[in-house]
Amino acid sequence: MLRIRSVVLITLLSLLMTLGLSAQALVSPDSNVSIEYEHRVTGAPNSIHIAAFMPGQGRIVMEKAREFSLGRETVSSIAAREFAVLGINASFFEMNGDLAGIPVGMLKIKEAWFGVPRFPRAVLGWKEDETMVLVDQLDMEWTALVRGREVQLSTVNAARNSTDLVLYTPAFNSSTLAESGGLEVIVKDGKVAEIHSNGNAVIPENGFVLSYGVEAAKKANPVRIGLPVTISYEFRPVRPEYAGDSEWKEMDYLVGGAGLLIWNGEPVGDYLIEQLDQQGNAFDTTQHPRTAVGIDGQGKWYFVVVDGRQPGKSVGMSLEELTQLMASLDCKYAINLDGGGSSTMYLNGAVVNSPSDVSGERAVSDALMILPE
Repeated sequence: MLRIRSVVLITLLSLLMTLGLSAQALVSPDSNVSIEYEHRVTGAPNSIHIAAFMPGQGRIVMEKAREFSLGRETVSSIAAREFAVLGINASFFEMNGDLAGIPVGMLKIKEAWFGVPRFPRAVLGWKEDETMVLVDQLDMEWTALVRGREVQLSTVNAARNSTDLVLYTPAFNSSTLAESGGLEVIVKDGKVAEIHSNGNAVIPENGFVLSYGVEAAKKANPVRIGLPVTISYEFRPVRPEYAGDSEWKEMDYLVGGAGLLIWNGEPVGDYLIEQLDQQGNAFDTTQHPRTAVGIDGQGKWYFVVVDGRQPGKSVGMSLEELTQLMASLDCKYAINLDGGGSSTMYLNGAVVNSPSDVSGERAVSDALMILPE
C-alpha cells in the first residue's frame, strides 16, 4: 500500500496559463492550496489538462451531487458550493430515469454508502488525513443477518431486479422507489419495524430497508416485527496481499472507476476482470474524453482530463493511450474514472477544459475535489 506524509508543495507561476499553452500556475495562494496546472496541446490533436497536488495544504474529498444517491449536478456547481480549489468528475452513474445519478460502482463518503460494485472494478480509496491511499480492482460481499441466518445481498442503493435483495440506506433517497409485488422489510434501530409488499418503502433515518424483488421474495425466510437485523460487508480485492479487507475498511473515501491503468508502476492493460467490453462497445480501445487520477511514488496526486469528440481540437484517448500519459507523469498507481461528456475539470473558480456535450458541462453523480484546510 502507498502511505503518504504531508509535504509542502512549492509551485511555479506562469502567465502562459491564460494563453491556453503549456503552463504551471500557483492556484489560490490566499487559501494556501498550491496546485501545479498544465494545459498540453498535442498533435493527435488532443487537449490535455493536468493538475498536480501534494497533500499537506488542502483536503482531498468526495462530494455527492444533491447529497443523495439520486440526482445529478455539475462539477462546477458542487465545487463552488464546497469552496473547492479543484474539482473533477468521478463515478460512472445512471444517466436517465427515476434513478438518474446513482453511482454505477463504488462510492463511499465517510460513513455513507452511495453505491457498490456488482463485480470487480478499479477503486481508489484514501483516509481523510491522507496518511494512506489504496488502489486495486475491488469487489464486495454484503450480508444481512436475519433470524440468525446470513443472507447475501445483491447490491446496495441500486435498481432492484426481480431476483435481487437490495439494501437501501438513507444515503439513497427518502424512499426505495421499488415497485410493488416484492417484499420490503423496514428496519429501525436494528429491529424490524414494518413489513409490506406495497413498494416504495420510506427509508428511516435511523435504519435501512431490505427490499426483495418478486422472485427473491418467494425464497425469503419469514421475518416478524421486532426481529433483530444486522448488516455486514467484506471487501474482496484482487490483490489481497497488497491490502486486505481490514485495510480497505479504514478508508474514509472510496470511488470506483472502470479500468485500472497502472498498479505498482506497471501498466495493467488487461480489463477482462472488470468486464469493460461485455457489450462489445470497445470502451477501452475507442478514443473518448477521459478523466483519470494517478499517484506517484512520492505521494503526489495527478488529476487529468483529456478532451475529446471534438475533431480538429481534441479526439480523446483509448485506455492504452491514457495509460501512457499517466506513466509519463511517473504515476505509480492510476485509474480511469467516468469520461465522455462527463469529463470536467474545475480550477480556481472556472471550468478549464472543453466538455464534449453540445449543451456544455454535464450534470454528474459526484465530484472529487481539493478543499482548503
